[in-house]
Amino acid sequence: MPIPKAYSIRVLNKKPNYNISEHKLLIGEQHNVSLIVNILQGLRESTVQGTPVDYVKIYTDCWDDEPVNRPTINQVVTRLNAIISTRIISEVLPIENYEQRSDDTSSSGPSYLRPSSRITRYFNFFGIEINENKEKAFELFVNASKQNHILAHIYVGKCYQNGDGVARDDRLAFEYFDKTTDEGFAAGQLQIGYFYSNGIGVKKDLKKAIHWYEKAANNGNINAIYNLGICYKNGKGVDINYNKSFELFKQSAVGEYLASNLGSPIAQYNLGLMYKNGDGVVKNMDKAIELFKKSADGNYLDGIYMLGYCYDNGVGTSINKLRAFQLYQKAANLENGKAQYNLGLKYEYGDGVSRNMNEAIYWYKKASKTGDILANYNLGICYKNGIGVEKDYNRAIKFFQKSADGNHVDGIYMLGNCHQRGIGTNVDRQKAFKLYLTASDLGSSEAQYNLGLVYNNGDGIEKNMERAVYWYEKAAKNDNTKAIYRLGLCYLNGDGIGKNANKAFEYFAKSADENDSSGMCMVGYCYYEGIGTCINKQKAFELYQKAANLGNIKAQYNLGLMYINGDGTVKNMNKGFELIQRSVDEDYIDGICMLGYCYDEGIGTNINKQKAFELYQRAANLGSHIAKYNLGLMYENGDGIAKDTDQAIRWYLESAEQGWKLALDKLDVLLK
Repeated sequence: MPIPKAYSIRVLNKKPNYNISEHKLLIGEQHNVSLIVNILQGLRESTVQGTPVDYVKIYTDCWDDEPVNRPTINQVVTRLNAIISTRIISEVLPIENYEQRSDDTSSSGPSYLRPSSRITRYFNFFGIEINENKEKAFELFVNASKQNHILAHIYVGKCYQNGDGVARDDRLAFEYFDKTTDEGFAAGQLQIGYFYSNGIGVKKDLKKAIHWYEKAANNGNINAIYNLGICYKNGKGVDINYNKSFELFKQSAVGEYLASNLGSPIAQYNLGLMYKNGDGVVKNMDKAIELFKKSADGNYLDGIYMLGYCYDNGVGTSINKLRAFQLYQKAANLENGKAQYNLGLKYEYGDGVSRNMNEAIYWYKKASKTGDILANYNLGICYKNGIGVEKDYNRAIKFFQKSADGNHVDGIYMLGNCHQRGIGTNVDRQKAFKLYLTASDLGSSEAQYNLGLVYNNGDGIEKNMERAVYWYEKAAKNDNTKAIYRLGLCYLNGDGIGKNANKAFEYFAKSADENDSSGMCMVGYCYYEGIGTCINKQKAFELYQKAANLGNIKAQYNLGLMYINGDGTVKNMNKGFELIQRSVDEDYIDGICMLGYCYDEGIGTNINKQKAFELYQRAANLGSHIAKYNLGLMYENGDGIAKDTDQAIRWYLESAEQGWKLALDKLDVLLK
């Protein structure tokens, strides 16, 4: 067997921080002759545990039996430079995207560096001083590449990939990265895998992507290890395997694979997510927080944001609003959209900071520029309702559109609502219907409820109470209290479903339990009338009172009637009049008619026929059949107004057309 070149025994003297071999084999234990004999017989220095794979590979390659397979000294130096530069390279190498949950997302990308600093960092490694002349940089890289400098291949490829100093050309980028793979260069293998994974400069091929990621991972590249973890997490080119994904994230996060001895902050972040969510590992919030802290210390924006989120919500740690604010601020200043959005929330609601809508709008707009869908939605709400800004329906719908374009379910729903009601756009019920359907499929209970209303009212579509009930039931299963209340009405009246007083009472009670004033009012009505339960005027009074205090105008009206009639409470005409007056202020038709009756008969106030007439007229114009009948009486009898039989007949006819029997009886007399 040929004697290895002398440099192979001490080839790694340039390597920083690591002792790849155990010196005791060479010192004090064997004399030179016996050592040489043993080397010839295959003796090799043993590797220190934890030595990075790239270093070990250089060492073992130097001992290859075939001289032609051993690297030259120049190749060794090049490979050592490549290893030492791994951290720099890793900053420009591709990272697969992680499919994150809604509370974990950030609109910031994974890169550590801004594009403007990329070229400078390339050249700092080579000791070349430049003033951001990208064209000159590209020229120098190409010249180095022609001399078969392995790192130059990578950087020429990156220039073509990013359009730095040359027109972007993904195919040429792929070709330059491919030049490094024959040398077993992990960074090039990683790039090739990424290009195959995403169909960049080459036909998409997930199997080939996995192949190259595995080769790069076997060469110790933590970005490749991380990307494999993502592939196993998302089932990209392989079957989903959370356990495998977890182990790969853990491996890339530990930090034993780089010359810098630093783990990947991105992998630490995603490993933290897996501990937080219990994906592929037992849920462990302490471990999650530890990893988020490491990721944040590595200046990874999502890691900084997530640590702030944990402090903000007490996830795996005590709530610390100040610390959360500081971390959000840090990430927001580095253009992390989710952190910017959360700062906006804090300023809007005064959470851990003084409420300041100007600051809230400022941060929402910053987050919106990063494409944050929640910020776009909130800006839409602010412009729609005039919160912190002047009301502007046109701007509102634009922000809802942006949110919807990002597949945000509430944004899609609100966009539909705008089209249905003509907010910032022309009324388009068909478009609204389609958007409600889309949002419903994504789980929006509001959209499901509104679809029920559309079918209930025949709004832009043929009325269909069976379909209305279907959508009310879907929304009710998602705990939508308005839908639960509507189901109660359907069971009460037998609309779209069999009439069932017990079911009606049950649904009204459910909505009342959720503090829904309409539900409370209807439970009161059920107790008053004995619908689905026994008559209990006292309970009816209590529920009407509770709903009235929440501003329910129907409850205020019914409570007023109970005071006037002394039902379930002591009779109090003045209190009754006051409550009826409140319902009139909200334009409640029955309340307007009843207030007219109070002035007509002097209930809780002085008799005032003129006011009575005006209120009856107002209620009649809004469609009240009772008000129309009462107007007929006033005209027939000349009560507070000049007697006019023709006008009396007119109002009796209108009331009778709405099915009011007393009006029919009057017509029988007057038309004989």
